[in-house]
Amino acid sequence: MQEEKLIRCLSISLSFRLLQTTFFPIIGICKLFSCNAKQHMLFWILKDA
Repeated sequence: MQEEKLIRCLSISLSFRLLQTTFFPIIGICKLFSCNAKQHMLFWILKDA
């Protein structure tokens, strides 16, 4: 019974770690794109003003 819980906890932590390693670069790219988009928006707004 105790071993099952341990294995379940380990598998959950492993899956979380995998999610983090795959999602962090994606989140970084998304942040980069959103920052660039915001800068472009500001540029266009200032350009029209």
